[in-house]
Amino acid sequence: MDGKVKWFSPEKGYGFLFGDDGQEYHCSVRDIQGADLPNNGDRVSFESVAGSKGLRATQVRILERAQSGQDA
Repeated sequence: MDGKVKWFSPEKGYGFLFGDDGQEYHCSVRDIQGADLPNNGDRVSFESVAGSKGLRATQVRILERAQSGQDA
C-alpha cells in the first residue's frame, strides 16, 4: 500500500502515516527499510498489519521526498 507521512519524530523513534485507503497507521524506526528516516509529507509504501493498539505500518520504504517546508 502507498501513503504519506503525517508525522515522524526521529528523536522519539516513531510516527504516523496516512494510507491511501484513508486509514492512519503507526510506524516505528524498526519498521523503516533502508538507512534514511522519513520526513513529514514523504510518499511511502508499506505493508499493513493489525497491532495490539491499532493499525501498524511495516516494511516502510520512501518512494518520494516531500518538497522542503511541505507538511502532510
